[in-house]
Amino acid sequence: MVVSDDDTLFNAVFDAWRATLPNGEFEPDRSLADAGVDSLRAMELILRIERTLDCKIPYAMLTAETTPRSLALGLSRGGCLAPSVDKPLLFFMTGISGHALHMVQSWQAVVEEMQLTLVDAPGLNRPRVLLADLPATAAEVAAEIARRQPGGDIRLMGYSYGAALAYEVAGQFQAQGRRVAFLGLVDLLPVRGLFLRLVHALFSPAALGRKLAGRLPRLDRAREDPATQTLLIQAAIRFDSRGLASRLARSKAEREGLDTAAADRLEIHHWRGKALRRWRPAPIDVPALLIASDDGVLAGSPHFWRSRIAGLRVARVAGSHHNLTAGPVDASAAQLLREGLRLGNAWN
Repeated sequence: MVVSDDDTLFNAVFDAWRATLPNGEFEPDRSLADAGVDSLRAMELILRIERTLDCKIPYAMLTAETTPRSLALGLSRGGCLAPSVDKPLLFFMTGISGHALHMVQSWQAVVEEMQLTLVDAPGLNRPRVLLADLPATAAEVAAEIARRQPGGDIRLMGYSYGAALAYEVAGQFQAQGRRVAFLGLVDLLPVRGLFLRLVHALFSPAALGRKLAGRLPRLDRAREDPATQTLLIQAAIRFDSRGLASRLARSKAEREGLDTAAADRLEIHHWRGKALRRWRPAPIDVPALLIASDDGVLAGSPHFWRSRIAGLRVARVAGSHHNLTAGPVDASAAQLLREGLRLGNAWN
């Protein structure tokens, strides 16, 4: 149902915006960028509004300059669309900390015959035990998908962390007897092996602290210096100690009265990264396509996932992991994606 009551629509947008703001300060003419709403929070904002108004919001309506008032006005002038009844739904999950909404738009352009629908994993408002448990997170996502599409074939797609989440959601639907007609995995990393777990252990917060202490004398006193604090945060990110980086960023933000959005993003990195390291994917049997870039550690991804997914098809593309946020960057990969979505379980 498309909302025609402007008061209801404006209230829904303003309430969702207040709930999404990192610092709770709301002004109807303050832009997303000025309010500290990054791409992760922008996705949360859209999903809140869509759930309240029961309509589809074009992702192109959100830019850095969008304000609560301009978004509400745009929706009141016909931007709030009834969910399509003619196109099958393709549920899409993004990366470890969310990505700009242009990613969703770029993939929607490739699969025009589907209605690409964003589904996000729970954020920092949920217990850490959930954030660090991929099957538990997937159970919540599967419940949300089932609510949006109570019957019919399920089609799933995800990028990076979102691909792992989509994989786990597909396995849970299959265990429930629900038919998964297609699973698209965009640059899904191999599950971390023993070597990579050891590397991570070497760069744990404690080990990182010792490493930095050796390089920065009198580290405890230096923590209060803003320049040193920034250096510590950057080093923690570089060594993948996201939890430590988040604590440092948050303490700096609290001292200086800054927005905590960056700290939230780092903390989500940390806990979702822990979920990936703990995850042990069970084999599944669903029609699946892996679109894999040829850079770095991801080069071995197809070999790993062929051992988990019967009949997996693979489309290798040149470029980097990040490049795939702009679409499949390869005509043959796009064709395989459309073919898989069209044929579903008949695709072998």
